[in-house]
Amino acid sequence: MKNTIVILVSILCFTIALGENTSKDYEKAKSLTKIGISHLLNFEFGKANEIFDEVIKNYPDYPQAYISKSALPMWKFLFGKSSEDYSEAIKLVDKAIQVSEAFAEKNKKDPHALTSLGIAYGNRVFIKLRNENYLGMVFDLRKSYSAFNEAVRINPNYYDAYLGLGIYHYSIGSLPKALKWIISLLGFEGNIEKGLKEIELAAEKGNFQKVEAEFYLTQFYPWHTGEFDRAKIIINNLLQQYPENQIFLYTSGVFNINLNYVDSAMNDFLKIKNQKYYPIPKLFEFTLFRLGECNFKLGKYNLAIDYYKEFLKSYNEEIYITQAFLNLGIALEFTNKREEALQYYNRATKSKSKYGDDLYAKHMANNFIKNRIGEVDSLIIVARNYHKSGKYLQALAIYNSLLKRGNIGDTQENEILFRYGECCYDAKMYDDAKMNFIKIIDKKPEQSSWLIPWSKFYLGQINLKSGNQYVAKNYFIDVLNHSNYLNERWLRYRTERTLKLLN
Repeated sequence: MKNTIVILVSILCFTIALGENTSKDYEKAKSLTKIGISHLLNFEFGKANEIFDEVIKNYPDYPQAYISKSALPMWKFLFGKSSEDYSEAIKLVDKAIQVSEAFAEKNKKDPHALTSLGIAYGNRVFIKLRNENYLGMVFDLRKSYSAFNEAVRINPNYYDAYLGLGIYHYSIGSLPKALKWIISLLGFEGNIEKGLKEIELAAEKGNFQKVEAEFYLTQFYPWHTGEFDRAKIIINNLLQQYPENQIFLYTSGVFNINLNYVDSAMNDFLKIKNQKYYPIPKLFEFTLFRLGECNFKLGKYNLAIDYYKEFLKSYNEEIYITQAFLNLGIALEFTNKREEALQYYNRATKSKSKYGDDLYAKHMANNFIKNRIGEVDSLIIVARNYHKSGKYLQALAIYNSLLKRGNIGDTQENEILFRYGECCYDAKMYDDAKMNFIKIIDKKPEQSSWLIPWSKFYLGQINLKSGNQYVAKNYFIDVLNHSNYLNERWLRYRTERTLKLLN
């Protein structure tokens, strides 16, 4: 999920920067642009662009309309990364920078003008980052930060500018240590906590940047503290204001999946699919993948097959591809199509994706190529789908029955114990979860060694919830002593973040 978030945190890309301090000559331009942005955020792009074009015609030196007009091409490029979208996006952003530079030169003491300049350069940073032009983005990053910083220096109460500063500090602070060190040599410093506070300030007290700041919080909270519930509340409020926004709908759906509300997630994704217009094609492809995932978790395997196949027709990137191959193969095998399932298992094993969930999918596909999905494995899959769709009691009943059999192998037993613990954790049955995770650690499984650091992480979380901070901290420290296991990158990141918050 995190790689999708990297895209999502860029997609609103500072579309709003209107301010109160600019000359009264531009009041009409600001008023019209604000209306256009409202249409933009509700995915009414025709209406939005008509207004932006009118502002550009009547106020050609006012930068915000240029910035907002570049939003859709930029969103399309950040999702799809096509050369056509890049050409259109960079052309419009370059023009926005040109106009913003001239506007800021005329209004040197105006925080609104400086914030517009920071946004324009910041948008080009996002485009160059997505295009992997890392050296080219350094100049733009410095210009963007300097403009935001100057806006706040002139007026510390100009809260809209704090969003740009917050994204800057949070994003650089989130980089891996090695990359962060290289960035520091270029004069850039990050700080996750400072960045998050700045974004929260913009969300609470900002005027025209409030929506963007709130959206950024929905992307950062889950990775900073694991707070999907908190992020979900914000995205629900945004959808009340902009119910047609497909980005907000998709985000809501992803949060519902992570919270095990699969039926609600399905509704979110169907709202996107049932719209007549898909302005961001790549987002529509992601939606098809998610609809396949929802139906798979709900046991509707024929529908899952249809959605996964539709997703795979046009999708050409690495993220999600291995998971789609594996789940499609399982759904086919569950519907008595083993030969066709083998084709997708084989494609899963050939994937080059290095993302955690995809590595696990690759591992499982290898297993299912060697052996048909037996009764025990099929029940584990069904139980996990019950768990991930919020049907905890049904999942636990299956796990209990499997553990009582006494004729299953160690590898399967270890996975059942772990999945049992996971399900108990999500069901807030912490004592039962704790017991199962401790059993795994005591058993010291060799073939499924990834279960040990993950069990320790959950034990850390359980102790944290019960107020045993010292014990929790020791578990988290122990997690970091493990290496070379499935989903290590994500778990290490979350563990390091949690330890930092505890210190």
